[in-house]
Amino acid sequence: MNFLIQTSSQREIKEHAESFARALRAALREDPDIVMVGEMRDLETTEIAIETAETGHLVLGTLHTSTAATTIDRIIDQFPHDQQDQVRTMLTASLKSVICQTLCKRADGNGRVAALEIMVVTHGVAANIRNGKTHQIPTAIQTGKRLGMQLINDDLVRLVKEHVVDAEEAYLKAIDKNDMANKLRTAGFRIEAAPYRTLSIFGNGSSQPKNANPTVPMIPKMNAVIRFVCGLTCHKKAPPRAATATKTSRIR
Repeated sequence: MNFLIQTSSQREIKEHAESFARALRAALREDPDIVMVGEMRDLETTEIAIETAETGHLVLGTLHTSTAATTIDRIIDQFPHDQQDQVRTMLTASLKSVICQTLCKRADGNGRVAALEIMVVTHGVAANIRNGKTHQIPTAIQTGKRLGMQLINDDLVRLVKEHVVDAEEAYLKAIDKNDMANKLRTAGFRIEAAPYRTLSIFGNGSSQPKNANPTVPMIPKMNAVIRFVCGLTCHKKAPPRAATATKTSRIR
């Protein structure tokens, strides 16, 4: 029986290299198969990562973004305006996929679970990147489900349907709140618009409306507050006779 032994090497900044960017450039001289960049937080690191990918290496990098479309925008916006068209062309040639994740509390309280948005760079997605139409990427992801692509809201709804995540938690983690509310309604969850009250803070003290109930926590003013009416069937619409067995919780 033959075994293939995979080896990896690690370099430490200040001990083996003067800077992260110089270490990343020097890594190419060691003929690696995979380069783990980590966070692409500055222009120089992002530029080297793209150049490394163009040489045929598999480059893995991270960004603090929430969706696939914002990831593309974040990479391009790091470059000067006169270089952005060239960077779009480079991305269409080297970028293979984008995976975004958000961690949600499990309904049973045992840790967290990741909801994922997955984008594969197809010809349609590449055309959107090249032409600067990243706002059309969510539509391309929806039509590419057969290739394994999915939007973050769709995965959140799946977790709710499988009773892994509560509906309130899924709504809080959603990027597009209106779309998430519509998806939950379509999935059979009852969502009602709830009036909100405001809390004004002055200096170190606070004031409440005259008709405020001191036993109810105040909610800062925002665009909307959603009330989920949760029945005995794990957030599904409860039958009329079971209306007395429902409980109501408010989220922002």
